[in-house]
Amino acid sequence: RTPDNKPESWSITMFTEEVVRGGMSFAVSAVMRKLEAEIRNAGALSAWQIVSPGATTAVGVLRHVVLSEVQEEVYHEPTVLLATRITGEEEIPPGVVAINTPDAVD
Repeated sequence: RTPDNKPESWSITMFTEEVVRGGMSFAVSAVMRKLEAEIRNAGALSAWQIVSPGATTAVGVLRHVVLSEVQEEVYHEPTVLLATRITGEEEIPPGVVAINTPDAVD
């Protein structure tokens, strides 16, 4: 506890993460991620998904990246990322208009 008798900020973050990971929705999400990959494979579908902030089209410079390695970047022109891996923990950099990834996104 802090001198003003409030919990440390790190303990709140850790507690909320544990609550989320301990819930049923986290387990269902993990199963659905695995199931989606199997369904795509069985249907001979591409593993790639489009992640975009609501636009119907995305136009910009194309960059092949690992999202966690470029999350601190600032793109000064509209940029579409081909992200080989997304964990869900990353922040989307400013200037990115779309992300294309083979990873299942929650």
